[in-house]
Amino acid sequence: MPIPQLDSAYLLPTKLSQELYSQIFDLPVIDYFTNLSIEDLVLNQAFEDVDKLWIQPDPIKCRTITSLTKSGEGNFVQWSKALSSLILHPVYAWTQLELFKWWGIKDYLHEGNALEIYQAISDKLQTGKYTPSFFLNQSKVKEINILVDLVDELPSMESLAKLDVKLRP
Repeated sequence: MPIPQLDSAYLLPTKLSQELYSQIFDLPVIDYFTNLSIEDLVLNQAFEDVDKLWIQPDPIKCRTITSLTKSGEGNFVQWSKALSSLILHPVYAWTQLELFKWWGIKDYLHEGNALEIYQAISDKLQTGKYTPSFFLNQSKVKEINILVDLVDELPSMESLAKLDVKLRP
């Protein structure tokens, strides 16, 4: 079976699926699960590190890395190693879609190209434009249901009111 082309029709094999998707593409998003912390949202600082942005805050990626690579390291290269065991799993497709959507990377991530892709993303992060607000606005997120740890210090209501999205604990 050929590897699907990474483009806007990825995982949409029929004309009907593509038509239905085009009808809902511009709808606002209610994010029921986000890996962004309230602190990240309020500070809205540019991400400078691929691992801190994409790997470490994601419990699925971290658990997968730990179980498949026997490494406690939550980093991009370890994720690329683990990913090769997940080809038929939805997280594999999701990873490829994220790489394409956010970074324009059409190559499938694997251990052999991990450092090259990591560097390409790192170079883009150095522009300073990749903030939590950037990702939320590009994804048309209007509301976030966020997980709050009981020991987390919550920011002031004033700082939360400045956000472009509605937060729900």
